[in-house]
Amino acid sequence: MGEKAIQEVEPSLPPVGTPPRMRFFSFDGRIGRKQYVSAMVGAVLVAYALSGLLLVGTGVLPMWLVGILAIVVLAVDVLLLWCILALDVKRLHDLGRSGWWLLVGFIPLVGLFMVPYLWLVRGTGKRNDQGL
Repeated sequence: MGEKAIQEVEPSLPPVGTPPRMRFFSFDGRIGRKQYVSAMVGAVLVAYALSGLLLVGTGVLPMWLVGILAIVVLAVDVLLLWCILALDVKRLHDLGRSGWWLLVGFIPLVGLFMVPYLWLVRGTGKRNDQGL
């Protein structure tokens, strides 16, 4: 028979009504450059704000409260790490790559090009090998 028509898709976060766990914690789907960069900048700002809060709290709060605050900051940082990994994998899906390509970032010197690649290269804009 004939070839299937390739559908053009708009890479983005899932619709607004989608539960947050699917938008930020799921490794499925794809995400465009603008959404990726804004989500990454937001995650970094949250991490810096929490670290600053902990740093300021160290000099002002009692030590037992600083310990509780440190545990909360650590838990939020772990969640942020999960979100960042999920966003990276979705961005790789948008570029037509498997999420396993994220491991390239651990190769010395080669990994330096991973961030500009994720931030600057345009996605495929059509269905790809990930079925997205």
